[in-house]
Amino acid sequence: MKAKNFIRCGVHLPVKSLRETLEFYRDKLGFSQEWTFGNKDGGIQRDEMRLLFAEDSEFVKDINNQNHRLPLMWFVDNIDEIFL
Repeated sequence: MKAKNFIRCGVHLPVKSLRETLEFYRDKLGFSQEWTFGNKDGGIQRDEMRLLFAEDSEFVKDINNQNHRLPLMWFVDNIDEIFL
C-alpha cells in the first residue's frame, strides 16, 4: 500500500478573545480571509500561513504563566518589513 502524503500540521491555538485576536492579525499584521465557526473558533490567513484559534481564556492562563509558556516560531521573509 502506498503511503499517503502528509501536507502540513496546524495547531488550534488557544486565545483569550477570538474577536480581539482576529482583529490584531488582520489590522496589525495584514492577515485576511478571516473565518469563524460560532463564537469560539476561527482562523485567518496571510500568504501560505494559516492560523486556527479557539477562545479558551482558562486554558490560556494554564499554558502561559511563570512556570511555562506556549512558544511559536514563525519563518518569514524580510522580518524587518513585517516587524516594523
